[in-house]
Amino acid sequence: MTRAPAAWSYEQATAYLDGLILPAPRPRALRERLGLQPITRLLARLGDPHAGLRCIHIAGSKGKGSVALFAEAVLEAGGVLTGVFSSPHLERWTERIRVAGREIGAAEFSAALATLCHHIEALQRIDADSAPSFFDALTAAALWVFREAGVGCALIETGLGGRLDATNVCRPVVTCITTIEHEHRDKLGTTLTAIAGEKAGIIKPRIPLVLGALPVEARAVIEARAHAVGAPSMALDEQITVRRGATDDTWNLELAGLGVVLGWPRIAPTTAANAALAAACVQASGLLSRTKLADSLGTALPRTRLPGRMELIAEHPWLVADGAHTERSILALRDWLSAFPPRRRHFVLSLTHGKDPGAVLQPLLDIATSIIATRADAERSLPAATLAARIVAAAPDLPVHVIDDPSAALHAARDRLAPEELLCATGSMYLAGRARRYFEDQSLTL
Repeated sequence: MTRAPAAWSYEQATAYLDGLILPAPRPRALRERLGLQPITRLLARLGDPHAGLRCIHIAGSKGKGSVALFAEAVLEAGGVLTGVFSSPHLERWTERIRVAGREIGAAEFSAALATLCHHIEALQRIDADSAPSFFDALTAAALWVFREAGVGCALIETGLGGRLDATNVCRPVVTCITTIEHEHRDKLGTTLTAIAGEKAGIIKPRIPLVLGALPVEARAVIEARAHAVGAPSMALDEQITVRRGATDDTWNLELAGLGVVLGWPRIAPTTAANAALAAACVQASGLLSRTKLADSLGTALPRTRLPGRMELIAEHPWLVADGAHTERSILALRDWLSAFPPRRRHFVLSLTHGKDPGAVLQPLLDIATSIIATRADAERSLPAATLAARIVAAAPDLPVHVIDDPSAALHAARDRLAPEELLCATGSMYLAGRARRYFEDQSLTL
């Protein structure tokens, strides 16, 4: 096992990582030709830290992070040491790698990157075109950390798609595909069947597959792949069900041969569905006995925090941070917010480039009292004025303001908020992260 000759600071590690982000990502033709070669070569130089690692591999357009965090909580409650690799982060790079239910520290993150850098530079000298990318480096860092920590099970999210994603080197005990929507059409394809084909690339021979609610055409692609490789599958609303219980504060979760009643106030149906998928993943992994799984589900799921995912941060006034950025996730957010007491709902919004504000945000425009358009990230987000203009075109009568700086936008929105009103920051994970930090700095948390 290779170790770095000298320690790096966190600033050095993140600067090095930033330097690996290419101004123009690899074109699809090159990614197709390279496949998983860059990450495979890097891991080989590290002694293949993924070899022998039990993991649950999670793909999907939305819900991956929630499923990973729910599964982490259940496994930890059952006595299994976990690792989680997720993306993107809300506030810090270290959020992307978790061990034992907590994000790793800056020193551990820096040590992992310092260990990798010499190998990456050697591969760059051999062939710059096929050298590891920024996401290859992050994936390898996570796998290295998991080996060092001796985790019993890793919950690993794909970064983009599945078939060509760096995480697809892992050897899972369970795979999961949460949802499939139109996304990243330039990289994954322009149809749901093409996108499903990319995500189906994580399905492995004879390894159990857990499925969320998928569009019919996408489901057909996934099931065909599972059948071809002999992967047994179980699906939400079929072998896996989660329904409201006798009261609005309870949910009935049923898996194969197992039923649990969960006390869970103010939870969105989509969140409950993700919890059910996580429960099915843990059950299929065989890592917990039936009794221990039932106990862990009842205690762990309702206590799990999902930062930036329909996260209620404060009440009176009501403050919410959510990273919804697809039409389906915005619809789920709208339905969840509509059940809250406040009827005056204000939004701070930011969208990443490539999104159609009119289509994605229309469900929120229907329930909004006012909107402040902002720009959460100078490079990745639409200019606030551009976003505002498109919102006005979609909802001419809605009051819309432009404040480029997200902290200033959040301050202005919060400053004019009455105790009986609601403020939600959404449209991107970047904005959700900024909102969480702002609210916490202002001591506006539950």
